[in-house]
Amino acid sequence: MRSTRLIVIGSLLVSIASMVGAIYSAPSMRRSLAIHDDLLSTILSGLLMTVICCWPWYLAYSKAQDPRSKVSTSVFSAASALIAIGMFKPITSAPSEGVGYYVAVYVLGTWVVGPLVLRMRSEA
Repeated sequence: MRSTRLIVIGSLLVSIASMVGAIYSAPSMRRSLAIHDDLLSTILSGLLMTVICCWPWYLAYSKAQDPRSKVSTSVFSAASALIAIGMFKPITSAPSEGVGYYVAVYVLGTWVVGPLVLRMRSEA
């Protein structure tokens, strides 16, 4: 059970790092940061969005202690991390408006897929 929770935390960290890295590597975001130069508000808005968008991982973390949810929690964690890594290249090469679209598709995808996958129960 403890290892499943570590998998969920690792997935969350990989997903956040991949999304943040992709967003701030995009040329349009780098130009925007160079012009506005308000790092504090950028960090605070990023933290707020992270807290709002990460509820599927909170759900997975809470379900990780149930032995019947171990497989579904692991599947969700692996899938979300792999999708986040897969979205890195499209986000970094997208035009200004495309960055937001790709991030929205990822977030909404995890919001839909997360609860569906986490409802599965394995026979224990």
